[in-house]
Amino acid sequence: MIFSFPGRWQWQWNVAWQGSSVKENLNSRGIHCYLKLRYDNHSWNSFSHEFNSHKQNRSQTFTIIETSGRSLIQLLCDTEFNSPTFPNYGKQEEDRIRQQQEEMERRRQEEQQRRQQEEMERRRQEEQRRQQQEEMEPRRQEEQRRRQQEEMEPRRQEEQRRQQQEEMEPRRQEEQRRQQQGEMERRRQEEQRRQQQGEMERRRQEEQRRRQQEERRRQEQLERERTIQQEIERESELLGKKVSKGREKLRQKLRLKEQQRHHQRIQVLHQMIEDDSAAIRRDEPGDLKNKFEDLLKKYEITEDKGMQEDKLENRMKNLQNELTFKYFGEPQLSIWCQLTINRAISQGEQSLTEQFSILTAVTELTLTNDSDTDSKEDQLPEWDQKYDFLIRLLEQLYSTNPTVAQQLVLSTLDMFTEVSEKNKGLLSQILFNMIWTPSEILLFLRGVSGINQELATSILHTVRTNKLDLLSTLSALKGKDPVNSLQWYAEAEGDK
Repeated sequence: MIFSFPGRWQWQWNVAWQGSSVKENLNSRGIHCYLKLRYDNHSWNSFSHEFNSHKQNRSQTFTIIETSGRSLIQLLCDTEFNSPTFPNYGKQEEDRIRQQQEEMERRRQEEQQRRQQEEMERRRQEEQRRQQQEEMEPRRQEEQRRRQQEEMEPRRQEEQRRQQQEEMEPRRQEEQRRQQQGEMERRRQEEQRRQQQGEMERRRQEEQRRRQQEERRRQEQLERERTIQQEIERESELLGKKVSKGREKLRQKLRLKEQQRHHQRIQVLHQMIEDDSAAIRRDEPGDLKNKFEDLLKKYEITEDKGMQEDKLENRMKNLQNELTFKYFGEPQLSIWCQLTINRAISQGEQSLTEQFSILTAVTELTLTNDSDTDSKEDQLPEWDQKYDFLIRLLEQLYSTNPTVAQQLVLSTLDMFTEVSEKNKGLLSQILFNMIWTPSEILLFLRGVSGINQELATSILHTVRTNKLDLLSTLSALKGKDPVNSLQWYAEAEGDK
């Protein structure tokens, strides 16, 4: 305990607990003093009491006792009436230690009781197992005797069979030798028959294979002859249609040109009346003739003297055919392209200026790209070479005269007989709306060759509605459902 008296004097007293009370006589000269008590190693004061040291001739007696329940400590002073109290920390510490000991004892007893119960359960189970084993022992012995008897019975039977076999062995061996000889004779005869049948089957198959080969060669010959005949008939029919259509187009063109010339004469007369200075009339053939001569000089092309006196249109057509033949290097491909371009020109009714634009594109394509044309011919199939020429021509023409390129590709759509008229109309709308270029139209037709026309119609509808590019369209064709792929792509592009 610590007693602290503030003021001029500070005294420290150590007070020991003796039984139920401790007494100390404090003598001091001060009047107002304080008595402070601290329990054990607490860092705070458990009690603080003020008293007057002047009473009883400055001699007071303090008594510290425990209450009846030992829960409080009471301070008694023979000069003061009040008796202050404070908690009995010693009693609290004893209660805490006692409770811990009681809890540990309770847990120990519970653990001991649990172990006793487990030991009793173990002994009960052990006794139960022992009783079961005692009950099963007679059955086990009986089962063992029965198994021994069963094991002995096969041995007895086996011994009996062995004795019988030993008695029958000479007869069996004799019978076996006789059977082996019969089997060997049968196999020899069977092998002889099989060889004869195999030889006959081989000869029959050889004869059948020879007949099949002859029949196949005959059918192939007939098929080739039929294909050649159909091709000749088709080409003759197409040529007849082309000639008839060309004549009709030529007559219509001549009538149209005659009407145009008549209309131009009327306009010139009207302009001469209105303007005395005379009308300026453009000489289209004369201008194109000069441009044609400049084209020949630019590319150092030597024209046949017999063709120089011919009409300008014929000279242009002849030069175009010669350049096409030079591009391919073989007549078959060049003739196909010549007929395609000439038919497109006649169907589209292109003017001389537009025809000259096509001739210029063919000239630049052939003479400026001649070095890589030879290498491409060795790599591309025949049909791809035709496509390649038309695509490159359209690209060349589209860079200089887009209108003529559009008219040319629309005219060439007629050569795709497998394309429905509805799809041709959709392609025309896509071209008119500038969704695809003329060369992209041909690239699409090459990519969908052999495809179902209804599917192609759905694809073109989606392209026209959503204005999709060619690369996305061709990529979608590689999937199982190209229409849904294009629709998904269009929605994704719309969300961006």
